[in-house]
Amino acid sequence: MVTNLFDFSWWLGAIDLLYHVYIVIAGDLRKKYFVDGWGDYRIALEQKDLFFQRLADHAAGGGDLGGGNGIGKEAGASCAQPPPLIFNDMKEKIEWDDGEKEGVASGKGSTAVSVRTGHFASPLAKYLPEESKKCRFHYVQPGRNAVESDTKNNVVVIMLPATGEVGKGARLGMAKKLAIEHGWSSAIITAPLYGARKPKDQSMFFVRNVNYFLLQSIAIIEEATALACYFHSQDPANSRICFTGFSWGGAMTSCASTAAMLGGIPGEQIACVPYVGSATPAVFSDGMLKSSIDWDVMNADEENRALSRNELQTKTNKIFYEFHLKHVLKILADKREALLATSCDREYIDRNLTLGSLRIVAMKHDHIILKKYADEMIDDLTTHATSVRSVCFPAQWLAGGHVMGALIKRHYQVPAIVDGVNSIAADERMRYRRSSNMSGIRYS
Repeated sequence: MVTNLFDFSWWLGAIDLLYHVYIVIAGDLRKKYFVDGWGDYRIALEQKDLFFQRLADHAAGGGDLGGGNGIGKEAGASCAQPPPLIFNDMKEKIEWDDGEKEGVASGKGSTAVSVRTGHFASPLAKYLPEESKKCRFHYVQPGRNAVESDTKNNVVVIMLPATGEVGKGARLGMAKKLAIEHGWSSAIITAPLYGARKPKDQSMFFVRNVNYFLLQSIAIIEEATALACYFHSQDPANSRICFTGFSWGGAMTSCASTAAMLGGIPGEQIACVPYVGSATPAVFSDGMLKSSIDWDVMNADEENRALSRNELQTKTNKIFYEFHLKHVLKILADKREALLATSCDREYIDRNLTLGSLRIVAMKHDHIILKKYADEMIDDLTTHATSVRSVCFPAQWLAGGHVMGALIKRHYQVPAIVDGVNSIAADERMRYRRSSNMSGIRYS
């Protein structure tokens, strides 16, 4: 503790503890998650398994979404062509609220930024509440006054929401900055059960049962992957897709980036930029956030009535662990290992099934996302999702905790996005690899 007293980061991190003070003062008056208990959470587990199996089948050349011709379908197969996109019909599915079918700015006037809204049926629409069945997103594009850029028409930054980030909010500000200063487009996704997709009987962003909470994550991973496939299909040879998000959005960023690679987008064209994220939803039941769960209701049903509070939390952690990042990364690792036994050369495998760039930002004294979960994400991504071809930035640890991370994210998340995208842009890649002052970046 004596050391902590002189640690500026520790004091900034202590701001998170004010949340705990609020919890103590508010007591039973504050809103909580899971006021309807568990729900049929086995549905979420089943949908997670089905999606992961689809990714595995698609990468192998089978599955009902990919339709054959996957990477290295069998030993000795030619690896000259990448697999088709796992979501290959998004152009027909996306509807633009202004009546246009293409995501192109109208060009009227001399505005620096164009903002459009669109929607499409969520891949998990069947299992979501009525209000959540359509994935809604804002598409931010550079206008006539935006800076000219060689990558202007090829880059799309897919921004995923943090817990409680029900609108476009700060993400719109970041998207406008990227459009004006770099000429890049962004897609801001509204999560299921948030904002315009919130069920009428739900209070704010407090999801009413465990099943919907877990479906929310699987749905937004699939929705983000589907959008990435749409934007990639506009210019497959030159597209650059960046996934980014804060907190829960950072966790979803890691999963969606991996799913996109397995879904047919070459990894060398993907930047993964999780900002203060984690590897697992267990941060919700193991740490400060666990006090936001209505444990009494969770404990009340017949299946769990005999469990002590510790046993109940252990069970919840175990279920949440099923949605750990490492499970989708294992599919990726297994696929690469299988391809090494075929005629595919290592360079081709790395180009398609490892990230073009990885840029992680974390907080030194985060009391919301415990350090062990941030470390897991960093270790899992760097070990299983990158190769010598990847531009792998050293994890950037900022002073402070989760609240501070939210307050300063525009100042640090935007530069991280710029680093991630520039390092996969064709005209910038070699500059990053050769730069003498970027020590710590792995390069070939």
